[in-house]
Amino acid sequence: MCGNTILEKWENLGFLSEIESDKKEQLALHYEEAYVYLINNRHDDSIETFIFPIIFRLTKQTDLELKPIELIDKFRDFINRSDIREITTEIYGSNIDMEAEIVNLFINEIKN
Repeated sequence: MCGNTILEKWENLGFLSEIESDKKEQLALHYEEAYVYLINNRHDDSIETFIFPIIFRLTKQTDLELKPIELIDKFRDFINRSDIREITTEIYGSNIDMEAEIVNLFINEIKN
């Protein structure tokens, strides 16, 4: 079970407002695990920008059993691939559309 404080924390931040009630606890736990891991394992990348929307969409859209730490490591490998860097830089430069496209590309790859 999810501790009420973890659930309340993520609800108060607004991160659980658009998810079904039966998935809120699971999502809160995934967010907390990712948050703790990212705080304790700082890197020079901007993975925080992407990982929370990825966790949200995968929890909402699939029955995929998430392990946030493995997901973070897979995403880090994904974002550093030259083909992904080329596609996103050529098309989007550096803006919010690029971030959304990267999230979409990664989710499609994970689901397949």
